[in-house]
Amino acid sequence: MAVLALPDVGVVGSDGIVWFLVALIAPVMFAAANNCAKWLRPEGSSSVMMAAGTLLGGAVVAGVVMLALGGAALPSEWTGRTAMPLVLATAINAVFFVLFFVLVARIGPTRFSVFNYLAVAAGILWSLAVFDERPAASFWVALFLMLAAMYLVLSRKLD
Repeated sequence: MAVLALPDVGVVGSDGIVWFLVALIAPVMFAAANNCAKWLRPEGSSSVMMAAGTLLGGAVVAGVVMLALGGAALPSEWTGRTAMPLVLATAINAVFFVLFFVLVARIGPTRFSVFNYLAVAAGILWSLAVFDERPAASFWVALFLMLAAMYLVLSRKLD
């Protein structure tokens, strides 16, 4: 990240440094979530229990925000067209959070964080294939450093 933010490289100009710092919020939050999933997990709690608690907590927060903003909490009409996406999104999130807590418990938050780099790799592939972008040399240096860091994290033996 620091390679891309160097002033002489030109990827992040003086007016873009604020947005660059805002973009760093996402990886910091992913890291915090991974570590909290490990550190704050009550002794003996199952992954299903942790996932249910996370989703119920999120629903309570979303409900409070909707009430405070005066937004509708439910669709105005219940049909197959409105209910099916809600059911699918609920199922996907339920499966994701159970898998998240299982994986963090088994492999640890640091190794799990490597999965977040898959999103970066997908973004790079999309930018090359779909948008025909041609990254600068500094991008390839940053990518090489990221891959080297992933190798170092993954090459350590698990206890």
